[in-house]
Amino acid sequence: MFSFPSDPEKRAIWVSKVPRQNWKPSASAKLFLCEKHFHHEDIVTSSKDSNPRRKRKRKSDNLMEKRLRDGAMPCIWPNVAAHKIPTPRPTKCTTSSARKELSDKREEEIVKKKISLDSFTTIENLVAKSGKMILPDKVLKYVSVDTVLFYKLDFIGEVPSIKYSVKVSRDLTISVYYYKEKLKSSFIDTLISNDGKKNMCSTLSKIILYLD
Repeated sequence: MFSFPSDPEKRAIWVSKVPRQNWKPSASAKLFLCEKHFHHEDIVTSSKDSNPRRKRKRKSDNLMEKRLRDGAMPCIWPNVAAHKIPTPRPTKCTTSSARKELSDKREEEIVKKKISLDSFTTIENLVAKSGKMILPDKVLKYVSVDTVLFYKLDFIGEVPSIKYSVKVSRDLTISVYYYKEKLKSSFIDTLISNDGKKNMCSTLSKIILYLD
C-alpha cells in the first residue's frame, strides 16, 4: 500500500485520478492505494536491511521494501466499469432531513390528490362525482339545469313528505331544509372544520348523514 503524497498539489492530482464520483477527502485524511493501481515499472524494490553481507546472502524477500519512483501516478483501475464505486455516506442529520422533506412532499401530494377527487367546481362536476358519495339508505337525488338536490322522504300515513333536503345551486351555494324549515348557514359551518370547504362531496355527505 502506498500513502497519498503530503504535498497538496500532488495529493490533489492523485485524488482526481481516483474514479470515485463526488469524492472530496479532507486534507488531513490518511489515504492509501494498493500497488495494483500503478504500473510495474513505477514500483522500485529495495532491501530494508542495512547490513551489506546479509543482503548478499539473503534469499528471502521478507525485508524487501517497495516505494514509488518520483512522479508515479495511479492509473490502473481493474474492472472499474463493472465495479460500483462507493460514494461518501451522508451524515445522519442530512439523511433525516432529506427523508423528512421527501415524506412531507409525498404527504402534500396525497392531500392535493384527495382534495381534487373530493371537491367539485360546477354542478356538472358534482353530478359526475355524486355517485361515489357515502349516503344513508333511501336518500334520493334530483338533478336539474341549475340544481342538485339530495332528499329523503318521510311516510306519515298515506301522504309522503320530504323529511330533509340538501340543495346545491348553480353558484354552489348550499341550502339545507329539515321538513319545511330552512336551516341557517351557521349550521353547515358547525359540521366542517375551520379549514374545510363547502364545495366538497365529503361535506355534503356529512351534512346528510347528520340530518338522517
